[in-house]
Amino acid sequence: MRVLLGIVALSLALAGRAEAEPIFQTVNVPGATSTEVTGVSESGNEITGSYMLTPSGPAQGFVLTQDTNQFQTVNVPGAASTRVEGISASGNEITGSYMLTQGGPAQGFVLMRDTNQLQTINVPGAASTNVEGISATGNEITGSYMLTQGGPAQGFVLMQNTNQFQTVNVPGAASTVVTGVSENGNEIAGSYMLTQGGPEQGFLLMRDTNQFQTINVPGAASTNVEGISANGNRITGSYMLTQSAPSQGFILMRDTNQTLTVNVPGAFSTNAEGISATGNEITGSYMLTQDGLRQGFVATSVPEASTLALMLSGVLGMAAYAKRVGGGATRTGRRRTRPGNPPRARRGSRA
Repeated sequence: MRVLLGIVALSLALAGRAEAEPIFQTVNVPGATSTEVTGVSESGNEITGSYMLTPSGPAQGFVLTQDTNQFQTVNVPGAASTRVEGISASGNEITGSYMLTQGGPAQGFVLMRDTNQLQTINVPGAASTNVEGISATGNEITGSYMLTQGGPAQGFVLMQNTNQFQTVNVPGAASTVVTGVSENGNEIAGSYMLTQGGPEQGFLLMRDTNQFQTINVPGAASTNVEGISANGNRITGSYMLTQSAPSQGFILMRDTNQTLTVNVPGAFSTNAEGISATGNEITGSYMLTQDGLRQGFVATSVPEASTLALMLSGVLGMAAYAKRVGGGATRTGRRRTRPGNPPRARRGSRA
């Protein structure tokens, strides 16, 4: 039985590594003209983002609870517009930015859903602060700030447990934006520009070694990094093959150095915005036509059906073999004269 369980576990692990085309789920706030999905909790039940009721109207944040299919609007009290950007693994902490007046300076915030308390996050001395992401634990908050209105952006990481801000600037860059951080806080991801208005490039900073690594999709004119999984292995974002080309989403697997394109089927353009702590769900937005309405999506990766079938047949074969060997004799050594009890069904596992 121990050998059989070991084979079952190995088969499931192998099956989980082979991924087919992801399943795309469209997420649109009822009555909205545009919807963007920027975050998803570890369980996949809480989905966050922003929407607009009119094409040029103010942005409003939202949380969709999937098990009840209920949308909850998230607006900072007194704000003219609110954008929700990130969510922790537990789904309790939500981050984003708001403006008290249209066109006014941005301010960051974190909302604690269990207590409904909202805390403003501003880099000391900054004219504006944009919060972009949050770690799986909810301790590290990432974003960018400007010391003067219209000035170059600088990235930052806020450690909530110590209330310390750390500036993150790519050496030689004209501007830097930090959009994601791993669970342990060691891997920091974002984008930068070498010249103001120039093409974007993604980056990864390893804090333990203070080393920057540029992330560019091969052949792309620009690459924008948006999210990173809890273990730091999967990085998501968008790229353009030319400066005027439609955007396409991507996911980079660092352990294999493979970059895969993530495009909503039939879409003119796709923007990948965030990734869940497990790396299984990717969030973003897409447009069916160049000037069409923006719609949100969640893409969930699934194991290959053929791989699952192959692994399952192997497991069942070993189960039948173990049944014959293990059930060949009774405690007294005599052959059984009646069929053995059917094997108990295994509990399903989430892919």
